[in-house]
Amino acid sequence: MNEVKVLNFSKLSDCEIIVMQCLWEAGTDISSMDVRERIRQKYGREYGRSTVTTFLNNLKKKGMVSSYQVGLVVYYHPEVEEGAFQAEQTRTFCQRLFGGSLKKMLAALGEDGHLSEEERKEIQEIIDHGDC
Repeated sequence: MNEVKVLNFSKLSDCEIIVMQCLWEAGTDISSMDVRERIRQKYGREYGRSTVTTFLNNLKKKGMVSSYQVGLVVYYHPEVEEGAFQAEQTRTFCQRLFGGSLKKMLAALGEDGHLSEEERKEIQEIIDHGDC
Protein backbone atom coordinates (compact mmCIF):
# COMPACT_ATOMS: atom_id res chain seq x y z
CA MET A 1 0.00 0.00 0.00
CA ASN A 2 1.05 3.56 -0.46
CA GLU A 3 2.53 5.57 2.37
CA VAL A 4 0.06 7.78 4.17
CA LYS A 5 -0.51 10.87 2.09
CA VAL A 6 -1.43 14.23 3.55
CA LEU A 7 -5.16 13.69 3.47
CA ASN A 8 -7.92 15.26 5.47
CA PHE A 9 -9.51 12.11 6.85
CA SER A 10 -11.99 14.17 8.84
CA LYS A 11 -13.70 15.02 5.56
CA LEU A 12 -15.00 11.46 5.20
CA SER A 13 -18.69 10.92 5.81
CA ASP A 14 -19.89 8.09 8.03
CA CYS A 15 -21.01 6.23 4.89
CA GLU A 16 -17.58 6.65 3.29
CA ILE A 17 -15.95 5.28 6.45
CA ILE A 18 -18.25 2.23 6.26
CA VAL A 19 -17.21 1.71 2.64
CA MET A 20 -13.53 1.94 3.63
CA GLN A 21 -14.10 -0.60 6.41
CA CYS A 22 -15.61 -2.98 3.85
CA LEU A 23 -12.56 -2.56 1.62
CA TRP A 24 -10.11 -3.11 4.49
CA GLU A 25 -12.00 -6.15 5.77
CA ALA A 26 -12.10 -7.73 2.31
CA GLY A 27 -8.33 -8.05 2.27
CA THR A 28 -8.40 -7.98 -1.52
CA ASP A 29 -9.67 -5.71 -4.27
CA ILE A 30 -13.44 -5.90 -4.57
CA SER A 31 -16.19 -4.62 -6.84
CA SER A 32 -18.84 -2.08 -5.94
CA MET A 33 -21.39 -4.92 -5.89
CA ASP A 34 -19.26 -6.74 -3.30
CA VAL A 35 -19.03 -3.55 -1.24
CA ARG A 36 -22.80 -3.14 -1.48
CA GLU A 37 -23.37 -6.71 -0.27
CA ARG A 38 -20.92 -6.32 2.62
CA ILE A 39 -22.69 -3.12 3.72
CA ARG A 40 -26.02 -4.94 3.62
CA GLN A 41 -24.74 -7.94 5.57
CA LYS A 42 -22.64 -6.19 8.19
CA TYR A 43 -24.45 -2.88 8.67
CA GLY A 44 -28.00 -3.77 7.60
CA ARG A 45 -28.12 -0.87 5.16
CA GLU A 46 -29.67 -1.22 1.73
CA TYR A 47 -27.94 1.13 -0.71
CA GLY A 48 -28.57 1.19 -4.42
CA ARG A 49 -25.81 0.38 -6.88
CA SER A 50 -25.37 4.01 -7.92
CA THR A 51 -25.18 5.18 -4.29
CA VAL A 52 -22.31 2.81 -3.49
CA THR A 53 -20.57 3.80 -6.74
CA THR A 54 -20.93 7.46 -5.74
CA PHE A 55 -19.33 6.75 -2.33
CA LEU A 56 -16.46 4.90 -4.03
CA ASN A 57 -15.94 7.66 -6.61
CA ASN A 58 -15.89 10.28 -3.85
CA LEU A 59 -13.28 8.22 -1.99
CA LYS A 60 -11.28 7.96 -5.19
CA LYS A 61 -11.33 11.75 -5.62
CA LYS A 62 -10.11 12.10 -2.03
CA GLY A 63 -7.20 9.73 -2.73
CA MET A 64 -8.49 7.05 -0.38
CA VAL A 65 -9.06 4.37 -3.04
CA SER A 66 -7.92 3.49 -6.52
CA SER A 67 -9.75 1.42 -9.10
CA TYR A 68 -9.19 -0.64 -12.20
CA GLN A 69 -11.52 -2.37 -14.62
CA VAL A 70 -11.55 -5.99 -15.75
CA GLY A 71 -14.12 -6.47 -18.49
CA LEU A 72 -17.26 -4.78 -17.25
CA VAL A 73 -16.37 -4.97 -13.55
CA VAL A 74 -14.58 -2.15 -11.69
CA TYR A 75 -12.48 -3.23 -8.71
CA TYR A 76 -11.51 -0.94 -5.83
CA HIS A 77 -8.40 -0.95 -3.69
CA PRO A 78 -7.78 1.06 -0.47
CA GLU A 79 -4.83 3.44 -0.82
CA VAL A 80 -4.66 4.18 2.91
CA GLU A 81 -3.98 1.51 5.49
CA GLU A 82 -6.62 1.03 8.15
CA GLY A 83 -4.16 1.53 11.01
CA ALA A 84 -2.93 4.83 9.56
CA PHE A 85 -6.52 6.00 9.18
CA GLN A 86 -7.40 4.98 12.74
CA ALA A 87 -4.30 6.68 14.14
CA GLU A 88 -5.03 9.93 12.32
CA GLN A 89 -8.71 9.87 13.33
CA THR A 90 -7.69 9.30 16.95
CA ARG A 91 -5.14 12.14 16.88
CA THR A 92 -7.71 14.48 15.33
CA PHE A 93 -10.37 13.46 17.85
CA CYS A 94 -7.97 13.87 20.78
CA GLN A 95 -6.81 17.26 19.53
CA ARG A 96 -10.33 18.62 18.93
CA LEU A 97 -12.00 17.35 22.10
CA PHE A 98 -9.14 17.17 24.60
CA GLY A 99 -6.64 19.76 23.39
CA GLY A 100 -4.28 16.96 22.40
CA SER A 101 -4.12 15.54 25.93
CA LEU A 102 -4.13 11.75 25.84
CA LYS A 103 -4.43 11.78 29.62
CA LYS A 104 -7.71 13.72 29.46
CA MET A 105 -9.02 11.47 26.70
CA LEU A 106 -8.26 8.29 28.65
CA ALA A 107 -9.75 9.82 31.80
CA ALA A 108 -12.96 10.56 29.87
CA LEU A 109 -13.08 6.98 28.59
CA GLY A 110 -12.66 5.68 32.13
CA GLU A 111 -15.41 7.82 33.63
CA ASP A 112 -18.67 6.23 34.71
CA GLY A 113 -17.29 2.70 34.43
CA HIS A 114 -16.90 2.70 30.64
CA LEU A 115 -13.69 0.68 30.96
CA SER A 116 -13.64 -2.78 32.45
CA GLU A 117 -10.87 -3.79 34.81
CA GLU A 118 -9.43 -5.94 32.02
CA GLU A 119 -9.38 -2.96 29.64
CA ARG A 120 -7.66 -0.84 32.29
CA LYS A 121 -4.98 -3.52 32.69
CA GLU A 122 -4.53 -3.72 28.92
CA ILE A 123 -4.09 0.06 28.69
CA GLN A 124 -1.60 -0.03 31.54
CA GLU A 125 0.29 -2.80 29.73
CA ILE A 126 0.47 -0.67 26.59
CA ILE A 127 1.72 2.30 28.60
CA ASP A 128 4.30 0.18 30.43
CA HIS A 129 5.61 -1.61 27.36
CA GLY A 130 4.78 0.80 24.54
CA ASP A 131 3.22 -1.71 22.19
CA CYS A 132 -0.24 -2.77 21.12
